[in-house]
Amino acid sequence: MFRVGLTGGIASGKSTISQLFYKLGIPVIDTDIISHQLMQIGQAAYEQTVLHFGQKILSRDGNINRAKLRQIIFSQPQQKLWLEKMIHPQILTTTENRIASLSAGDYVLVVVPLMFETGFNKLVNHVIAIDCPIETQQKRLIQRDKIDSKLAREMISSQLDNQSRLELADSIIVNQDNNNREMDVLKLHKKILNLQQEQP
Repeated sequence: MFRVGLTGGIASGKSTISQLFYKLGIPVIDTDIISHQLMQIGQAAYEQTVLHFGQKILSRDGNINRAKLRQIIFSQPQQKLWLEKMIHPQILTTTENRIASLSAGDYVLVVVPLMFETGFNKLVNHVIAIDCPIETQQKRLIQRDKIDSKLAREMISSQLDNQSRLELADSIIVNQDNNNREMDVLKLHKKILNLQQEQP
């Protein structure tokens, strides 16, 4: 199946854009959701994470306290690297299995926040990057995760910068509060259908 990757910085609006593709009948696989599922109680990634970081990252109900874990990994780069090396191969395997389980269709949209950082771009046919101002990202991140501006800046700066991401992508979609996302997604959808039909 033709694979389209969707990427963008944290809080750039990947969920919003992917939902618009979903409304067009395109199956969506979100690696962020897969990551959350892999970190549930009883999963291998959960066990490895608790073993590595200790009980201090758990909430009272035994689930991983994502806010505590986030504070650790964004203040200690080596811990972030450990977590990514542990979970990214599991995310990749799960993603491949879900793509394989899909019935025939025009294409599948795979949402990958760290598309170029992890080399996932080599596994898709076409990459769409979301163009979103850093100021907008920071504002959304502070509101969404209830964090301060310092942590928001650290989280944004830990990823590939926006300009580099846009230069590496095959297509770009602008996601600001006042732009016509639906029309832009529809144009991209038609472009991808043409690309898909051109594939041997």
